[in-house]
Amino acid sequence: MKKLVIAFGLLTGFLSTNVLADEATNNLVKYCQKHCKKAKTPEKIHKCVEKKARLNKSFKKTKCWEVNEIFEKKNEESK
Repeated sequence: MKKLVIAFGLLTGFLSTNVLADEATNNLVKYCQKHCKKAKTPEKIHKCVEKKARLNKSFKKTKCWEVNEIFEKKNEESK
């Protein structure tokens, strides 16, 4: 019984991490696609946003940048 509870806990933790990563990806596309029209994948949008922030410091005050930071953190956690 104890092994079943542990297995269920591990599975639940894994699934919730994936859901959070998917949510971060969806938010990145939702908020940043308009800033990076040519980028079609979340990874390319992320790179585009990082470049925009390096070139324009005020870009870091946008919702897109905030979501990008969350996306970056979730990607680090999932590795």
